Amino acid sequence: MVGDEESKFHLADRDGDSKLDVTEYAAFLHPQNYDYMHDHEIDNALVDYDENRDGFVSFAEYLGECKFTVTFSLCTSNVTVYCFFKIKDVIRLSINR
Repeated sequence: MVGDEESKFHLADRDGDSKLDVTEYAAFLHPQNYDYMHDHEIDNALVDYDENRDGFVSFAEYLGECKFTVTFSLCTSNVTVYCFFKIKDVIRLSINR
C-alpha cells in the first residue's frame, strides 16, 4: 500500500520537485478528476478485482461477493439481515452462538 501511495504521489507531482502544490495535491486526492492519473487508478482497480491475476476481470471476479443471512429475535419478532461483503476484504469473521 505504501508503494502504491508513493507511485501515486510521484505521478501527481507533475513538476518533479517532490512537493505537491495545490493542483498536484488535488490530483493526488481526487485522481478520477485528472486525466493523467486515470491509468494509475485503472491499474489499481484491476489489481483489486483480478483475483487470479490473469490480466482480466471476469464477471465473477467483479461481483466477488459473499452473501450471508443472519436471523435473530427482537421482542418476539424475527428480524432477517442480509449482508454482502467482498471475500478479500474480510480478515476475520467470528460468529458466537
